[in-house]
Amino acid sequence: MDRPDFAEFYAEPRFYDLNFDHLIYDVPFYQKQIDKFGQPVLEIAAGTGRITIPLAENKVDITGLDLLETMLSRAQKKAEAKNLKINWVQADCRDFELNRKFKVIFFPANSIGHIHTRANIDNCFQCIKRHLHEEGRFILQMFNPNFEIIMRDPKKRFPVAEFFDPELNCNVKIDETGFYDRATQILYRFWHYQFDNNRPEETKELRIRMFYPKELDALLHYNGLIIENKYGDYEESKFGSESPYQIFVCKI
Repeated sequence: MDRPDFAEFYAEPRFYDLNFDHLIYDVPFYQKQIDKFGQPVLEIAAGTGRITIPLAENKVDITGLDLLETMLSRAQKKAEAKNLKINWVQADCRDFELNRKFKVIFFPANSIGHIHTRANIDNCFQCIKRHLHEEGRFILQMFNPNFEIIMRDPKKRFPVAEFFDPELNCNVKIDETGFYDRATQILYRFWHYQFDNNRPEETKELRIRMFYPKELDALLHYNGLIIENKYGDYEESKFGSESPYQIFVCKI
């Protein structure tokens, strides 16, 4: 398996958790869908378990799939510390076989942006379809592209986050630069990690494919995934021009 272009960005899962693990704004939405459509559940791109673990704490029978062993290893340790039994699977979302059907499969947190070509999107969606129960639902989330962010000055730094790292015993500040390639629809983002203990600055690159609303509609449609609902936020508001997210609930 080739090393993915995002592997270096997520090479230190501790930084990911310090930045994101406290965010639970989307967990109630996924819990509501699971209550509606049933279990078992598969999360694609589960990472360190930010969503997986709270759902498991609510007695959800959930499998967390991710490509990166480093992320899953941290997720497993976190789950074990809470005495949670979660099936963690290291696999490529474009080509996996779990020999099980799921009532809910969800692909959260803009993670589809890591897939850059139509062929790979098709492979991913077809693989998901094979694992989706005939009465199940596939839920896909991606942000609604914001041109004010996409077309920002590439020479200017923008603040991302600040947090204290107990392992390094220092404060960490993250600034971002980036540029957008209109031919490939890929946003190149560079996160600059600055430490207040004289540790040298570190820069990590992340490439995110932009998916425009009608484009995702078509990709789902031509892969045989029927859009049952399309929301603009986690409160299930109708999707519109100013919506921050594109959230699809699909059936087959």
